[in-house]
Amino acid sequence: MNILAQIKKISIKKTLSPAIICIAIVASIFIIPFKTVLNPVVVNDIWKDNSRLETLDYVQVTVDKMYYTGYDATSISKSKYSYYYTIKNNQCFLFLIPCRDTPEQTLTDYTFKGSVVPKNSNPSYDKLTKALSTDVAWNEVSLNKATAPYIISAADYHPWLYVGIMAVLFFIFAFQFYQLILHLARCVNPYLYPICPHATVNHKEAFVNDVNKQIDEHLILHQEDMYLTDKFLVEYNNKEVIVVPLSTVVWCYRIGTLNYRISHHKPKYNLHVVLLSGDDIVFENKDSESTNSILESLRNMNRDFILGYSDSRRKAAKKLTKEYLQKKYDLEKANRKKSKATTAKNDGKHTA
Repeated sequence: MNILAQIKKISIKKTLSPAIICIAIVASIFIIPFKTVLNPVVVNDIWKDNSRLETLDYVQVTVDKMYYTGYDATSISKSKYSYYYTIKNNQCFLFLIPCRDTPEQTLTDYTFKGSVVPKNSNPSYDKLTKALSTDVAWNEVSLNKATAPYIISAADYHPWLYVGIMAVLFFIFAFQFYQLILHLARCVNPYLYPICPHATVNHKEAFVNDVNKQIDEHLILHQEDMYLTDKFLVEYNNKEVIVVPLSTVVWCYRIGTLNYRISHHKPKYNLHVVLLSGDDIVFENKDSESTNSILESLRNMNRDFILGYSDSRRKAAKKLTKEYLQKKYDLEKANRKKSKATTAKNDGKHTA
């Protein structure tokens, strides 16, 4: 068995998913119009840029004078907007801007950002122009011809939505990029892999060599992808490598699960290994025979393992982990106190 080679294979496989996600996010940045939404084209003279406006999606316009149509609209988010218009040289533009409590009849030098919405996309366009033609005493057909074939709508301009999407994509990218770098680092240096979860391994190279030697020379039981020696319980497969030192084990039990698919009528079992630290390491989807064999082999070792599940065993394991953590805390506290006393003593000598 070569644990380091297996860790490299696992790490290489785990780079695939974050790499694909990172590439997809980078591609989406070019597909989603973040730049045009957050930096709309500035149009200071709508009369000169009439034909150009029709080709744009998002704009910032300044209108020298616009008039309230007397009609309002409510967006999906229940925000209120008012329709305004401006007419000059037989040209008419319609605008949909945020509504005030009492809309002003006339707005001068008004600047706002909006989306250029084709009239076919606005179901209220025909009704509005019909009502407006009556209000301004103009023929409806003539008004339709003179009116720009679009509405500049602030109600359809949602920069904060795109900011939110960008923030979500950024955090996903940052996390996935971190995962990518982490797995690549483990490919180069497999000792970075958390081979022994929830336990500190000071000399990883010696530890890995010891695990390999134990499996090669002191193997007690091999069931599915699990290996039991007199010092370690190891899970070794194409997805992960987990090593649990038996000296840290308090309680071991199994929990059965049934699959809803008829073709998988046999139950699978999760083997739970609870450590002195209180952490619960789970070996998932094992056969009944495998988990029973592991528990029976641990029982035959004649060590102080708590085996099997019951409420009394759970309480006993909890008591042991609590005592261990208290002793660990007391020891660390004593060491800190001793360290402070030594430092104070040394400082006193230097002062003298």
